[in-house]
Amino acid sequence: MPGLTRVVAPVKLGYKKGEEARLLDLVPGDELVTLYAMGEAYDRFWYRGEVNSDQIHLPEDAFGDPPFSK
Repeated sequence: MPGLTRVVAPVKLGYKKGEEARLLDLVPGDELVTLYAMGEAYDRFWYRGEVNSDQIHLPEDAFGDPPFSK
């Protein structure tokens, strides 16, 4: 089941196969649809019509449960 992550601080995320640098500059208010866990603490997520992967860290005081935490 997909999850929704709302960005609360500026962050760079998103790798694509063959790329070494992060591709996305996210700002507070942006939303990611977390599709599934990939292992090794990486998630596959959808953002603005494209699928990316990276580690998505949530602050300890985040609202709700992180996707795939159970």
